[in-house]
Amino acid sequence: MILLHLIAFLSSLGISLVFTRWVRDSAFRNGWLRPPSSSHHIHERAIPRLGGIAIFATVLVVTIVMAGLAKALHVRLATPMGKLLPIISPAALAFLIGVYDDLRYISATRKLLLQIVAASLAYAAGFRVLFVPLLFGSHEFGHVASFLLTVLWIVGITNAFNLIDGLDGLAAGSALFSISTVFVVSVAGANYFTSWIAVCLAGAVLGFLPFNVNPATLFLGDSGSLFLGFMLSILALSGSQTQKSSTLAGIAIPIVALGLPILDTSLAVFRRFISGQSLFAADCDHIHHRLLKRGFTHRQVVLILYGVSALLGLLSLTLMSSNGSRIAIVLLMLGVGIGAGVQALRYPEVLELLRAAERTWEQKEMMVKNVAVRRATDAMAQSQNLTQVIGALINLSEKNDFDAFELNLAPQFSSTAIANPIGMTLRKDATGWNLTWRRDGVLVEGKSDPFSGWKLTLELVTKYQEKCGTLALFRYYNGDTPRIDLGFLTDGLHSRLADALARAAVPRVVSSTPSKDRALAG
Repeated sequence: MILLHLIAFLSSLGISLVFTRWVRDSAFRNGWLRPPSSSHHIHERAIPRLGGIAIFATVLVVTIVMAGLAKALHVRLATPMGKLLPIISPAALAFLIGVYDDLRYISATRKLLLQIVAASLAYAAGFRVLFVPLLFGSHEFGHVASFLLTVLWIVGITNAFNLIDGLDGLAAGSALFSISTVFVVSVAGANYFTSWIAVCLAGAVLGFLPFNVNPATLFLGDSGSLFLGFMLSILALSGSQTQKSSTLAGIAIPIVALGLPILDTSLAVFRRFISGQSLFAADCDHIHHRLLKRGFTHRQVVLILYGVSALLGLLSLTLMSSNGSRIAIVLLMLGVGIGAGVQALRYPEVLELLRAAERTWEQKEMMVKNVAVRRATDAMAQSQNLTQVIGALINLSEKNDFDAFELNLAPQFSSTAIANPIGMTLRKDATGWNLTWRRDGVLVEGKSDPFSGWKLTLELVTKYQEKCGTLALFRYYNGDTPRIDLGFLTDGLHSRLADALARAAVPRVVSSTPSKDRALAG
């Protein structure tokens, strides 16, 4: 059996090298090139995108030849040979979808529908998601749920490899690590048919890589990335069955082994959903793009992601002989590592999600401050003089972490109405009266704008549309994000404060009917 695996691998490697060179040279000779057509394409010159043809042809030839050799040598594979056609047929459909898209164009919707057809064929051939692990035992899915989950898995992984195919050698190299993991799991479970297909695929990818590493002379194209993703999704299902898919390990191994494309695709869906973009629209914010923006070179990014793929492959192999508690610990550590890595990439959408979570934890503090706003506005509604109004403003500012406020009153206010304010700085100029409150040591005397921070200014207009002046609230930049509900703070505050100031102003001209032009008398 080991000899058969070795022959399959070496044959696949040699044939792939020949086929890949022939495909590349034919593409250049016939002008089958694809120039960069959008900003998310990294390359700057026209490169053929038909590398998938060489990989598919290699796998097809080697598997057929090796099947005949196995029969001639009377080698009985663990899985009946009748499963070869059910694997190759739907994978060939995925491959042809990619070829058409490489040479012409197919819309994202049609491509997705055809991928669902291919995944349905794989489901009919017996490649299915059947179980989900629970705390106690496992749950077996019905036919409908099993079909939907299988299609979701196959289509998701297929497109995941298509999405990470953005740098020279990235998708093919990542696939090679995942294939290696599938091979080891299959051999350990005596699933030799799956391991045999895996080594044929590994040799084909390895023979293609010399032409695809930076600077690439041949790209995988959709034909290659869709074929690799489809094959890996099926082989991962087949290989994990040796780990008794009803166990946590049987579910975790393929997910962890294919962790990089799964993570990148999940982030892409999340980012586009949060930012309101189409889920099918291409962008320049995949993991490899973010690493390039952080200053890493093309080759450095590929090597970093190779390392991530290798680490995930090794972690998935450790799950084979682990019990439930150890698996949970590994998955927890993996989750923490992924969280730290994603945060380091500084996606705006992820940072906003973290900020939303932080605001949830801060909700109690926000409620305390909103209660202070309610109490202050209620006190303003009951106030009869400026001293009471100022007291309510000071309480509001202290509870909401404002460092100072400036109350600018219209010149119509009587000097007797604002005489001797408590704890305030008072001055008068051509625009009216100015009262300033500050925390100890906040304002720098002699400077007109002493704050390095932000300023919120409210126009004070009464319910009768009388202009009483303005209120400016100040907050220092001190490294601490203000936890203030500005919408709630400003809602109704300006009108309540203006009405309170209007009552405090003396003397007043009072008419028998309210007038919008009524003014404060000085």
